[in-house]
Order: sequence, then C-alpha cells, then structure tokens
Amino acid sequence: MESMTRNVMGLTRWITDKSFQALQSLNSSSQKAQEDLKLHGKSVLVKYNEESEGPTAKEIKKIVLAILQPVQTLEVTGVAATIGFYLASKVMPWPISWICNAAIVGSAYFTFQIWQAKDAILEEFFFFEKKGVHKIDKKEFLTHADNLADRVLAKCTLFRLVTSADQTRSFRDMGDIVRNMIDGAKNEQELQKLVSEVSFIGTLFQLVGQAEQERL
Repeated sequence: MESMTRNVMGLTRWITDKSFQALQSLNSSSQKAQEDLKLHGKSVLVKYNEESEGPTAKEIKKIVLAILQPVQTLEVTGVAATIGFYLASKVMPWPISWICNAAIVGSAYFTFQIWQAKDAILEEFFFFEKKGVHKIDKKEFLTHADNLADRVLAKCTLFRLVTSADQTRSFRDMGDIVRNMIDGAKNEQELQKLVSEVSFIGTLFQLVGQAEQERL
C-alpha cells in the first residue's frame, strides 16, 4: 500500500511538473521580466525627470508587461497544482483523496484570485497598447500607476492580505512611490533605495523565481 502511494504521488508530481513546464513555456522567465522592468522603468522615469515631452504609451506598455509576468507565473503554478491534486484525488484511497479534494478547492481559489489580478493588469496593458506612440504626460502616468494598484487590490483578496503588512503596504500608495522615483531617477543610489522600499514587487519576483527553479 505504501509503495503504491509513493508511486502514485511520484506520477502525480511528474504530471504536475510537465503541466507547469508546458504552460510556462508560453511565458517569459521572471529573471528576464525583472531585467526588462529595470531597463524600461529607468528609461521612462528619466524622461519624466527631465521634463521632456514624455515617453510613448508603447514604452510604458513594456513596463506593464514586465509586471504582468510574475502574476502569469503564479497563474501557471495554480493551474498546475489544481491539475495535480485532481489527478491524485482520482487514484488515492480515503482519507488522502479527501485531502486532495480540499487541496483542489484551495488551489482553484488561489488561481481564481490570480486571474482577477491578471485581468486588472491587462486593463492597463491594453490601454497603453491602444495608445501606441501617443505621448503620456507625467500626470496621466501617475494616475495609471495608482489605478493599477487600486484595481489589483479591489479584485484580488490575496493581494489585499499580502499588502496589509507594514513592509508591503507601500504597494497601496503606488502613485506617491512612482512620483518619488521620478524625482530621484537620475540618482542611482536614491532610485535603488526607493525601489527597495517597494518590497512587494521584489518579493513577488523572488517567489516566482523560486517556483520556476523548482519546477523547471
């Protein structure tokens, strides 16, 4: 019995990992997304700092796409986990099958919450995509930064819980944080300090990076 359980769990793990890899293949790596966020983010912030005409919506869209990546990886993780628990529930004896059923509900709820957050980010992504080469002034950019955080928080209970802690609460004041980033964009040390204060985004990238390393 114990041997059979180990074999079934091993098979379930294999199927789950393959599902994760197949879904993740449609997505870029979190490391690349983090590098893109730094590269395109710095470029946009400097343009606003210089009081120039401002970046285009196409440039800002690249920032939104980089922010979207870790959320997509969490979505993939949730889907793969749900598939794995479902398969396990079909072959495991009671009470393990009952535990798997409970895990299905939990992972499905997690995936649904991530979908909600993803939808909120995609709203901003498609807005800037439609604008194309249209110039986005500083006021409009700050408004969208605030709106993005507000939409994610309004739609996703998990993000509200995560950002309720003192060290991650800064995500809720994204407009003010981005404004300070613009003011300090030319000072590399000051900008790095501000980025580190937005620990929520850094933590998110770290978590999905670990998930990718474990799965791939």
